[in-house]
Parts: sequence; structure tokens; C-alpha cells
Amino acid sequence: MNCCICGVELTGENTSIEHIIPNAIGGRLTSKNIFCKQCNSNFGTTIDSNFVKIFQPIQDFVKIDRDRKTKGGSYSGFVFDKFSKKIYEANIKNGKITSMFDENKKTIIYDPEKHKILACKFNLDNNAFKRGLAKISFDFAIEKGLSTTALDEIFDIHNKTIKEKITIIPFIPLTSFDVFMESNTDAMFHLVRLFNCDKFLFTYIELFSTFQFYILLSKEYTGSQVDEIFCQKITKEVLDEENIKKSFEIRSREDMDIISGSYGIDVKEVKKNLKNTGDVNEDFNNLFEAVSKQAFENYRKSTYEIDYYETMRNCILPKDLIHIKRSRNLNFLDLFYFYENQNSEKLNDFYKKYIKINGKKCIYPNKIASVISAHSDNKCYKIYGYYKFCKLMGLQKK
Repeated sequence: MNCCICGVELTGENTSIEHIIPNAIGGRLTSKNIFCKQCNSNFGTTIDSNFVKIFQPIQDFVKIDRDRKTKGGSYSGFVFDKFSKKIYEANIKNGKITSMFDENKKTIIYDPEKHKILACKFNLDNNAFKRGLAKISFDFAIEKGLSTTALDEIFDIHNKTIKEKITIIPFIPLTSFDVFMESNTDAMFHLVRLFNCDKFLFTYIELFSTFQFYILLSKEYTGSQVDEIFCQKITKEVLDEENIKKSFEIRSREDMDIISGSYGIDVKEVKKNLKNTGDVNEDFNNLFEAVSKQAFENYRKSTYEIDYYETMRNCILPKDLIHIKRSRNLNFLDLFYFYENQNSEKLNDFYKKYIKINGKKCIYPNKIASVISAHSDNKCYKIYGYYKFCKLMGLQKK
């Protein structure tokens, strides 16, 4: 395995752990197969830091499960005065108001008894947001075995960096079926999906089950058919780590064989990354410890990784199926059976990849792009985006 930027062979000494979705916003998927340490430092530090700042308001109000602690950032918003009914602008950090002022920029003294954060400012229509999505897409595609040359719409092969101009398409539900699915999904998750439709190569990314975008990776993809997905929980779950780690302790080769087999660990690969001390007992103890640690990490992964398609299918409960079958909306029924049964394929082969319009199968992101270009005011996207954000605020209160 080689670094995708400089081409140097990745070894135990120079490999770098890369969070494909930034850990600051709860990303848990990692890879050692993308960058060497130097290129990881050079390639994405600025992109990641600018990207995660956008989500600082959410980080303050959602209990995010992270691998490591991160410092909170500042952002601006609006504060409501319960007594005077006035609204003030404010600066906020770590969920707390640090300063506030009126329309004339006069400082207002914060009083927790009467002042409440009303809203926070978000700016998704900027370069930092687009390049951040592109970097997630780049990392995921490389991890799944694609080459940098296949990502020509987001990666500058000559300058070895993410391009400045990125094509992203916001997801908008274009059918009653998709509106139904979006309104019935109550889980909060991050999702990355890599797929191609003919020569078009896309990622579909959902962050906090709210910010939903397609990113165009290539218009001239010539590789094999690809459809890879990763979905994870975001919020913290309390684990008794001390006792769980004890259950993974290895004291013999038999223990190691059982644990490595149960958690899909290649002992030979683990051994490659360990230094040979020359002492047989010490080498075995180091190997036992490394396998034990890997087994625990694999177990932790199982606690936050989600089967996305199962989650989607659970949106349609038996009571909903009765309602659907009684529905007189033939278009809705047609779309439902299209996703579930066409050519014996299942939901995961078509959902949000294709859409059926007047009996014709179309590429979903391309159809959304044509709808948006036909409505310059973006009203439909703004309404849907507002709905999703309100739903997020409702989820985080649960």
C-alpha cells in the first residue's frame, strides 16, 4: 500500500490514521491506507479545520461521540429577550453567550433569566463547505480502492490537492415516496455512499441526518461498478470500557486465535507493524496486546456502525404498509414497488441513486440539478433545508 499523494510505501513507522469524516463532528471511520504522516499533515489540515468550524453550533448542542477531545470554537447567532421580546445579535462559544449587542452595536448585558439563544448562523454556500465535502469523498473513494485519477472533478492531479471549484448538488425529495421516507427517519447519523451511474461517479453524504449532498467525482468514470456505504451513529453511548477491555485480554495463543477469529483480525498483518525485540516471550506479549487492542476497537466500531438500508426499511412499518396499500396515490405505490421489487433488486440498489419519472428511470442527482437550474430562487431547496434543520433540533432534544 502506498501514499495516494507522494507514492511512498506505507509502513508501521510512516503511516497515518485518517478520519474520513472529521472526528471533531463525530466521524469514527478511520483508515491507515490513504496518507503517509507528512502528506496527511500537508493535505487536509486546513480543509478539515475550516470545514468543522461550520458545524460548531451543532457540536455545542449535540452530545457527539469522539475519539479525542476538541476545543470549542466561536460563532455568531441571535438571542431572544423573553421580557422585551427583542432580538439581539450575539457571539457564542461552547454553547454560552460571550457578548451581545443591539442593532446599533450597543453592548447588551447578558442575563440568563431573560436571554435565550434563538438561532445560530450557518453558511453552507461557501468554499470551505464544498472542499470539506470533497475531502470526505476523496478519502472514502481512496479507502475503497479507487485511484486519484478517477476523481478528476475534485482532485487536482498536478498540484496534488482538492480543487477549489467543486460541483455539489443538494438532495431534494422529488417524489411523495421520498418525502415519506425523509419525514419518517428519526435516527441521527453520518453517512457516506460512493456509487456510479454509468460514467457519472458520485458520493452522497449526509451529516447529522440533515446536510444532504451529492458530490460529483467524475463525468468520465471507466472503472468497475461501485456502490460502497458507511453509516454511523453520532451521539455518545456509555460503555463500561474497563470491564469490556478485560474480556479481550489475551494470555495464550489459543485466546489469540479465538479473539482474532471472532473479530476478523489478520494476526500476520498486526505482526508486521510490531518491532522484533529478539525476546520470544516479549514479542508474543506485544502481539497479544496489539491483537487485544484491535479486537476492542473492532468491538467499539460495532456499537456505532449502522446498517443504513435496514434503518430505511424500518421507516415503513407494518401499519404504514397497510396505509400505503390502501392509498389511491398510484404514483406513490408505483415508486414504492420500483424501489423494492424492480428486477428483483432491493432498496439499496436504487434508493437516492435513481428516480422514476413518467415511467423512465433517471439518475437522481442529475434530475435534482435540472430542477434547481429551472428555479433560480431555490425556494424548494430552502424550504426543505429549513424543515431538515428544524427536525435536527428536535432530534437533539430527545
